[in-house]
Amino acid sequence: MAKIVESRELLFKVPGGVISAQEWQQTPNPTRKVILLPGRQDSSNSFRSLVPLLPREWLMVAMEFPGDGLSTRKPPGAAYHMTDRLLDLKRVLKQLGWTRFTIIGHSMGAGLGQVYAALFPEEVEALVSLDVLKQMSENPANTVQGLRKAYATLETYNEDVEEESFAKEKAADWYFEKNVQQIATMKNADLISREALAVILDRNIRQLHGDQYVLRRDPRIAFPPIVRTSADQHREIYNAIKTDHLFIRNLKSTAWEPALEKEFIEIYNKNCSRFVYKEVDAMHHAHLDHPELVAPIITEFLGSSVA
Repeated sequence: MAKIVESRELLFKVPGGVISAQEWQQTPNPTRKVILLPGRQDSSNSFRSLVPLLPREWLMVAMEFPGDGLSTRKPPGAAYHMTDRLLDLKRVLKQLGWTRFTIIGHSMGAGLGQVYAALFPEEVEALVSLDVLKQMSENPANTVQGLRKAYATLETYNEDVEEESFAKEKAADWYFEKNVQQIATMKNADLISREALAVILDRNIRQLHGDQYVLRRDPRIAFPPIVRTSADQHREIYNAIKTDHLFIRNLKSTAWEPALEKEFIEIYNKNCSRFVYKEVDAMHHAHLDHPELVAPIITEFLGSSVA
């Protein structure tokens, strides 16, 4: 792990609660403003190892979407939608007072950053996508079956049932066995090291009693989506991305939709003012596990973009 740079806690008031974030400002007059967007079920600590290796002249803010980290959960009975997260991001940026900035997103955060850059091109000076080339597209033929599953999952979820508890020092081991190992086996890929997982979980657990802790993050975040987007809709959206765009592929991770990657790389090459594709030999959370591989690529790319 890289050295740690102390952050400042931020809270943004939004309807229904607050959105938490960490801010890193090491100089009085930053040369670039960067919003850092973590993946689904991650926390702002996802970027804790990367920040110290990026230029200290940059002002960086890593936000935690509702239900993750220290941010407020959605009300009982509500669902989480990708469209809501875009509005959450818009509200945070408005409160920051930023009108022009760079987006660095990982996984789900990369997909959100891509759509935000398409919708609000005048705001995004540059875009960095970590290990997700595009958002997942829904096959229209699966719409009815997918919606049935999504509604059934929400309807049967009991919010009063407390999740299984664990000792704080065993949090990473417990979560790895319960979640990461199963997902990694399904995807035939390595997702994250236990050391890096412990860093993320530090803001994603809460004390139950004594030395027993439970996950702070909202389980509903991982429920099947109700709002779905087709590949044709994504083509319309992604053709609207015009900014400088860097994509970093983690070779020990698995592509979400390999059949569509070539097409969307061509879309980026055609429409973005500049598109750069890079690869690193690391897992899905390379920016946390091996920031020394990722940081130089980002710094070089953004060094040639106008801030």
